[in-house]
Amino acid sequence: MKIVVRLLMFILLAAAGVSGYFYRDRIAYSYTELKDRYAEIKNGPELSPTEQWRFYARKAYDMLLHGEVGEALKLAEKALKIADAEPPDAGLALLAPSLRLRGFCYTEADNYFLAKADFERAVSVVKGGAGATPGNSMHAEHLKNLADLYLSGGNAEPAEPLYIEALKLIDIKKESNFQKTAEICFSLGNVNFIKKDFELAEKFYQRGLDFMENAVGPEHRESIPFLTALGNSRMVQKDYEQAERSFTRALIINESERGPYDIQNIHSLQGLANVNLLQKKYTSAVSSVNRIIKILENNPDCDPEGLREQKDRLEKLMEIRRKKS
Repeated sequence: MKIVVRLLMFILLAAAGVSGYFYRDRIAYSYTELKDRYAEIKNGPELSPTEQWRFYARKAYDMLLHGEVGEALKLAEKALKIADAEPPDAGLALLAPSLRLRGFCYTEADNYFLAKADFERAVSVVKGGAGATPGNSMHAEHLKNLADLYLSGGNAEPAEPLYIEALKLIDIKKESNFQKTAEICFSLGNVNFIKKDFELAEKFYQRGLDFMENAVGPEHRESIPFLTALGNSRMVQKDYEQAERSFTRALIINESERGPYDIQNIHSLQGLANVNLLQKKYTSAVSSVNRIIKILENNPDCDPEGLREQKDRLEKLMEIRRKKS
């Protein structure tokens, strides 16, 4: 039971990481280009309301990515004020994205009540305008935002129908939608893992992995959360061989790009240590925990308590190995 609880925590952390991509990847300009754009606006002619909205929205996203949540929220409020002042036809295109932006700010500020209100209003705005028609990716994205918020709090039941509705709205045959489809499948995997339907969770993780690999390639780091989640779902179903393969592949992909001491390797190594322990491969489990310790020791931001826990675990594993040998 303890292992299952730990696995659920790892999966929810991975889910948070993937969910974070959906607004970080929407930023149109790099930080340098944003600064150039600011200078252009300051020195340029009078801006239209839409141009003003773009300026505030882009700058707000930039602040979010740099951890300036308070400043981002102020800018999001300015963008929303512009959207609310526009005529209904013109304002619809700005209002839902403004609410989504402010919802992200509230989420980053851990104000989930206000974030939920903004995401719900964004869904309502799109339903009242463009409508819930197949291929309406804007509506699907707002549904996903709201579902992500529920799931981040461990509330699978209200999240599940929102993800399913979002998936139905997306044209999954369009290559431009592959990554978005993958993210929703991943989230539905998390929903079913929380519900302890591990077989269905595995199917959604695999489907998500297939879409993600078609979008970015088979050896891209975007595939790692899917592989780790697959490993976890297979492990709790006692498919230890396939679980080990999933964790190993995730580790190889991350190491090839970021090296052996990257902190993200810990997720895969934890999975390998757990599955090796369940298989009674004590030497392999010891090796994985040793590697986790080395990563933590080489990380200046390492949590001392986490390091102590791993060292304690190593001692226990070595004692078990000694007794079994």
